Amino acid sequence: MFLDTDFTCKACPKYCKECTDATTCITCRNGFILTAEKKCRSCSILCSECLSNSVITCSSCSNGLELLNGVCVPCPNNCNTCSGGTCSQCANGYTLNDKFVCVLACQLPCATCATNLPTVCTSCYGSATLTAGICNVKASCNTDSSCTECGQGLNFYLDSGKCLQCPTINSCLQCNPNDITSCTLCVEGYFVSSAASCSECGLGCKSCTSEAACNVCQPGYILPESSGICLKCT
Repeated sequence: MFLDTDFTCKACPKYCKECTDATTCITCRNGFILTAEKKCRSCSILCSECLSNSVITCSSCSNGLELLNGVCVPCPNNCNTCSGGTCSQCANGYTLNDKFVCVLACQLPCATCATNLPTVCTSCYGSATLTAGICNVKASCNTDSSCTECGQGLNFYLDSGKCLQCPTINSCLQCNPNDITSCTLCVEGYFVSSAASCSECGLGCKSCTSEAACNVCQPGYILPESSGICLKCT
């Protein structure tokens, strides 16, 4: 924002971080550089920042890329941060194993799972029972109303010592025990909307907290730093 001659605050030009008037930028947002004409010009799509005299020479990179000699090169698969080609932090939905490889993280209702098999459980939360890699609600506690919890991601809720099935909500993994018509956790590719239902993530997004806040992209897309939007690789 800048203070105009009529003593009102007005928006800076697009992509400006700071400006003196409606046409003159002082600094730019990440991913843009300031030109001689005091405009903000975008860096190469892979750069989060670039040199002031070259939009294709990166000075820092987006998540999943490593800076080598002014060029952003991909980290190993499903890795957000790496050095020398070795991953140090995985993308959401993945976990780093003892060989520094990002493997799929377990999905609910699993507490732990087989390597790279996120839905094949090796243990379950709470009193849920494990049968052939699948977690199920412990039904025996319903007979005497002695249930104390119902696991996670099984879409059951606790009521008067019994585990009861949540109503069907499209793409919902877990309903709210205080309001069973609303969702608190959605399947991958969906997020809990303001209406407490599950809405689909944006194009190219695998996991998100809102339509415009993606944290993991589908293959063939990249996530520029702090953008929240997946862009198709070119």
